Amino acid sequence: CTTGCSTSSRVTIMFENYLDIRLIDDLANDGQGSWMLLSSLTYDRKGVKYVVPVGYITDINSTPRVVYAYRKYGNRAHRACVLHDYLITSGIVTRERADELFLEAMESLGVKGDIAGPMFRAVSAETRNIETRKNPWGNNDE
Repeated sequence: CTTGCSTSSRVTIMFENYLDIRLIDDLANDGQGSWMLLSSLTYDRKGVKYVVPVGYITDINSTPRVVYAYRKYGNRAHRACVLHDYLITSGIVTRERADELFLEAMESLGVKGDIAGPMFRAVSAETRNIETRKNPWGNNDE
């Protein structure tokens, strides 16, 4: 596997492709920028495919920005972060399921538990806070 996957006895969980993005606004999202997917991003979980579409706009890594925590845990697992952003904003799965898939996707990319665990907890806490808000990255239909 070359694009990030983990395997168990008979099951493969993986991203099928690389992250292909373009910066569209480098001042958005408190300096994190807004990024647009130039090609779809597909995550295959035991035959169930989650596809982030071309044109999706994300901030990539929306974990809380406490300086120490971000230095240690942030700016990693970008594909897992984009997948999570999409799952949250599209509403195709519950918030809890999106958070679970985020953790699983990080692990499939080889992110170790001592990094993935704190990232999962931070992102999960943040998504609980924004659960009732509209998509902050501009993909709203209205």
